[in-house]
Amino acid sequence: MIPFALALQKTGGTELAVEGLLRVFGQREPLLLLAVLFGLTALIGLFISNTATAVLMIPIALSVAHHLNASPYPFAMIVALAASTAFMTPISSPVNMLVLGPGQYRFTDFVKVGVPFTLLVMLISVLLVPWLLPLHGNGQRSGATDQNSTKVQYQTWGPHRYVLATSTRPLRLRQGIKRRRQWALV
Repeated sequence: MIPFALALQKTGGTELAVEGLLRVFGQREPLLLLAVLFGLTALIGLFISNTATAVLMIPIALSVAHHLNASPYPFAMIVALAASTAFMTPISSPVNMLVLGPGQYRFTDFVKVGVPFTLLVMLISVLLVPWLLPLHGNGQRSGATDQNSTKVQYQTWGPHRYVLATSTRPLRLRQGIKRRRQWALV
């Protein structure tokens, strides 16, 4: 799944998904976007393993955080928690599959218990994660431009410092001209 996630990033699939999410749900309410990311991750987790789900959804969540100019921590944590909520089907997790036969459970048993439990975890996660990991940094920003015409901005979120490098020289790509922007942990 890692090559698939990398392919989504390199071909622009991640940005397409993020733009669609932001177009449909807007940029005004980050809690709504956290809930949507949780639901989307849990939905994908019904059909593939939780690890693969997290690998696919983390780049989308981090890109949403970048577009909202918010901390990436709450968005990454929501995806991690949602990928771990493999309660709704026996396919979602190997542990669910292990207890299916010996416990004489049916597929519908997982749905009956898993859907309300997933909704409860979603509600608790969407309320507590932004409280534990604030959505916005403490406002400490600094910036500079180097001799290669690359603008560098620093943003502090919690104990970590990130750098956003924006090249003022456009990149020529097959899709047209784009400016290079990328966050990295410093």
